[in-house]
Amino acid sequence: MIEIIISTIIGGAIGIFGIYFGYWLTRSDSREIIRITEFNKARASFRSAFAPTLAVIDISKKVRTRNQLPTDIDTALWGALLKQATEIELFRPYVAKKTQDTYQEAWDKYLEEAGNYGFEATTFRTDIDNPWKVFEDLIHNILQFAKEK
Repeated sequence: MIEIIISTIIGGAIGIFGIYFGYWLTRSDSREIIRITEFNKARASFRSAFAPTLAVIDISKKVRTRNQLPTDIDTALWGALLKQATEIELFRPYVAKKTQDTYQEAWDKYLEEAGNYGFEATTFRTDIDNPWKVFEDLIHNILQFAKEK
């Protein structure tokens, strides 16, 4: 009789532990799914802020005539800066703490080149061989922080 009572108590304890552990795992999985979903939404928004600039650069590289670009690169760069600056700040919480300084540095370099020089001035700089690549590389240095998880 005592064995039945002890086994019932142990069985009940194991059952309660199993229910609690299952609940904990489900909650933990749910939180991870929510975290990844939120990151992916922020990532998509972040990347979309730079997509028009990359597209303008790519199209201009491919369809330019000798001395005339199909669009004003500087207008496209400057026009996109406000949206990009906003997305830089909105995405900042998703950047690992140990890479926050590198993230800011990548943005500062892009901002300096696009905001202070612009594409036209960059083409005249003697320390730069390929202004197209300069802007593409600066943007890709920023976008590396939004790699897929």
